[in-house]
Amino acid sequence: MTLKELESFREDLKTVTGFTDEELAKLETEFSKLPVFPDLGSGFYAVFVEGAAAYRNMQREL
Repeated sequence: MTLKELESFREDLKTVTGFTDEELAKLETEFSKLPVFPDLGSGFYAVFVEGAAAYRNMQREL
């Protein structure tokens, strides 16, 4: 993934999830600790971030 594609990907994730740059940076740090196969990287990361957003939204509803 090129730098331009990565920036676009991050912007898309921010739009979809409502996370800030700081929140995404924290999620990237946590994601980097997971044993993920390189070929699954960006796709699995998107699922990871959307899962975190869903969890955050559920917590807000409680």
